Amino acid sequence: MGTGLHLLPILVLCHGLAGKTDVYTAPEGGNVTVRCMIYGDGTTLYFCQNNCDDILVWTSGTKTQQSTGRYAVQYEEGPTPPHVMHVSIRNVVSSDSGSYLCETWAGPVKTDSVLFQIAVTSGKLGFDKSDF
Repeated sequence: MGTGLHLLPILVLCHGLAGKTDVYTAPEGGNVTVRCMIYGDGTTLYFCQNNCDDILVWTSGTKTQQSTGRYAVQYEEGPTPPHVMHVSIRNVVSSDSGSYLCETWAGPVKTDSVLFQIAVTSGKLGFDKSDF
């Protein structure tokens, strides 16, 4: 007999609009992927938290996909900007609530930075037949 809990992955779009911080919700225990639109070029990518005091994942050079523990980055570079940086957290917990950044760097120069927030919610996600 199952728990009746059904987790659904969540995909959200992060536009990176200047002066605006988007807030996304994710259910505790679920997965969340944010799609950051990157308008600068760079060979080093960061997915970080707390104004980049905590670097969750970074990748450099031609490596376009990297994961560390519950965190992952996938980068899709097109011929012209915007490029797409997917950042993911698996099995989110309440302490994952907070501010995050998608950043690109070309050598010592930051070429773009997209700020967003994740708010982790508690409670049941989905339903089963006993809910009716």
